[in-house]
Amino acid sequence: MNIVLIGMRGTGKTTIAKMLSTKLNRPYVETDQIIEERAGGKSIAVIVEENTWQGFRAMEKKVVEEVSKSSQNAVISAGGGVVLNRENMENLKKNNDGIIIWLKANIDTIVAHIGTNYTRPRLTTAPTWVEELKIVYEKRKGLYEKFADLTINTDDKNPEQIAEEIISKLKTKNYQL
Repeated sequence: MNIVLIGMRGTGKTTIAKMLSTKLNRPYVETDQIIEERAGGKSIAVIVEENTWQGFRAMEKKVVEEVSKSSQNAVISAGGGVVLNRENMENLKKNNDGIIIWLKANIDTIVAHIGTNYTRPRLTTAPTWVEELKIVYEKRKGLYEKFADLTINTDDKNPEQIAEEIISKLKTKNYQL
């Protein structure tokens, strides 16, 4: 069974996935990192600048399909926009019995986590990146809810608490860890 973390950027997917990987002795996979490696080490910002968001999403789809089939008993940190493609979510769920966990946080928590490190290309024409986050969150929230097998609210929790809550809930639901 793969454990797949989804959620907005700034919700702690990478940090929590690495912690779960260590605690559960499972491989760690990050889809955005694979995309960057395949693009010759270019950042997501450069990839989008050169290929548009549509081009990036096509790369993401290919990586998600490959990762979902080849990764076994892994902890996968998926990019924030992975939910925009239904096929991505179906692949992550069906291949290797993926359990989808939404790391849910309110906008204030996300803004605090991102701080001044907002380096991703813009997704909207909103006047500020905070306004953009609000727009994107509202657009994706229903998709995160729809595809999640488990939702973990990360507000006012540190990474250790979040990782332990995930492990506890997975055990409660009798998932093999």
